[in-house]
Amino acid sequence: MKKIEATLAIVIHTEEEFNWNAGFYPSNNRVTHGDKLIVFCEKLIALGAKITFALDYAFVGSVNGVKVIEHFKAKHPDHVEFATHLHPWVNPPSSNDETQVSNFNSYPGNLSKKIEFDKLKALTDKITDICGQAPVTYLAGRYGIGENTLNSLLKLGYQTDVSISPFSDFTHQEGPNFSAFNNTTFEKNGLKH
Repeated sequence: MKKIEATLAIVIHTEEEFNWNAGFYPSNNRVTHGDKLIVFCEKLIALGAKITFALDYAFVGSVNGVKVIEHFKAKHPDHVEFATHLHPWVNPPSSNDETQVSNFNSYPGNLSKKIEFDKLKALTDKITDICGQAPVTYLAGRYGIGENTLNSLLKLGYQTDVSISPFSDFTHQEGPNFSAFNNTTFEKNGLKH
């Protein structure tokens, strides 16, 4: 019997802990699951998985998040990638309203061109500083890419965007509609999707 080797690539949304049904508050930025994430990801790597950690600002700016990053940078540099995951409500620069982000503004692609770019640049710079290299893969928080996202990603040196959630429609939450997309990869203006 011929042995079949499978390759498994996993994107983990490494982000703050909060109740998705309780609203989007900048103060919900707690990260305490670092040790559990290390144990879980070690098991995946032992099975042959390659892991992309899509890092949001709360995670990459926390003690537990940095612990996870340092662990995998040291132990498995060839099995992990550190990518970007933008949650607008915990990512600087802050908006004028610091109490709660609306459903509409929780999708990064719904933000103005300037605000989306400024938040994405701040997160890119933070990840570059903590991880020692610039991220080249992007996963929009809540899969929320918009009309300005592609140009911002290209300007910041990104090569891959994994924000599209095939067959999904988030318009009931004021988000994007990906119902016309399937799992086929494609390239647009030099950016892989």
